[in-house]
Amino acid sequence: ACTAAPVAPTLAPVGTAPEPKPGALFIDAARALGPISPYVFGTNYGPWTFLNAGARPKAKEAGLTLLRYPGGNWGDLNDLMEYQIDEAVALARELGAEPLISVRLANGSIENAVNLLKYANQTRKYNIKYWSIGNEPSLYAQGSALVEGYDTSLYNQDWRQFAEALRAVDPTIKLVGPDTHQFTANFLSNPKDLNGKDWLQEFLKVNGDLVDGVAVHRYPFPKDLQNPIPTKAELLASSQEWDQIIPALRKLI
Repeated sequence: ACTAAPVAPTLAPVGTAPEPKPGALFIDAARALGPISPYVFGTNYGPWTFLNAGARPKAKEAGLTLLRYPGGNWGDLNDLMEYQIDEAVALARELGAEPLISVRLANGSIENAVNLLKYANQTRKYNIKYWSIGNEPSLYAQGSALVEGYDTSLYNQDWRQFAEALRAVDPTIKLVGPDTHQFTANFLSNPKDLNGKDWLQEFLKVNGDLVDGVAVHRYPFPKDLQNPIPTKAELLASSQEWDQIIPALRKLI
């Protein structure tokens, strides 16, 4: 038997790339930036809100791949209930998303966190992979969760105790943290504690051996705070900012 010799592929000329118009998105398909995690298309969700039946088809169309529950500081002001874990997992599965559960740290307890994990992964067999501990601890000393005198040293100690307890229950989970607020590529402007220590850097020094995914928060607030709805231009400018943030974060890690 014989086969035909393989034919080398040819590329048809496509001409020069068009000049992007102001305010328009432009994709350079010839430039490789590396793989993108499927979980980049995520969202926060929690008991303070409700996705009604009319909105659910739109949520499915959005292609969400990660559901962080509860997102925001609600989780450091309230204890999650078992039925809320059920609701979160049911919604995540309906949307085709992976759930990420955040246990309460501020004024919370290791016992409650461990019981939630046992309920989710042992009793209900949900096998939730991603877990985080607290939300924006860099604001605990001044935010609504308010833990007086809270600093990086206390946080790193607290986070580790929670993390080790959770891992003892289920060694297969992936721990995410520290979820500090307003991270930028300018390290001098990033959140510092009461003693001037950088929240993220101190966390990585102490708990870098336990954390599986490093999470930071950055909100592109509109320049005009009287009008809290950002413009298209502001959102597009935020995309450019992440071109600086991500390499800086990787280098720091």
